[in-house]
Amino acid sequence: MASWVDRIVGRLPWSPLALEISWGEIEEELQCSLPGDFKELCETFGRGVFSGFLEIASSAGGADLELLRQWRSLRRIVEVNPFAAADLERYGVYRFGSRGLLPWADTYSECQIYWLASNEPSERWPIVVQDSEGDWSEFAMSASEYVFRTLTDEEFRFGVAKYGPPYFEAASPS
Repeated sequence: MASWVDRIVGRLPWSPLALEISWGEIEEELQCSLPGDFKELCETFGRGVFSGFLEIASSAGGADLELLRQWRSLRRIVEVNPFAAADLERYGVYRFGSRGLLPWADTYSECQIYWLASNEPSERWPIVVQDSEGDWSEFAMSASEYVFRTLTDEEFRFGVAKYGPPYFEAASPS
């Protein structure tokens, strides 16, 4: 059976990139292993936007991963902004040894997409989404399945399939 990343590629006019990303260095800073399907998603697509809507906190290669920047920023914001800390209090922000939010994607309609990272194997981390109204939803699926459903399932709560066929627009090189 094809992986969820393969299913995404199969629905798009896209040739996989096979980026080399320094996962060891990235995971050393996070002090956890990221889900394998997320790594495959990043290596296959790099930086860019799916269907003008969903942006993965990916990489252009090496140890440069947007996920790290977003995670560091979220930690700083919560430390200095009591309103942000209260908003995220339900889950907290991921830190080694504790359960909390680890951002991996967002949407242009202001949904923030996280894993509820913990000491559990990363393949079991649930996805947690905060919508533009501040409401929270949880999904028991992988990152690549979430992307696939967003792009192809017209009934998916955060989906965009009803607006047209899926596509991926790669970010311009910096």
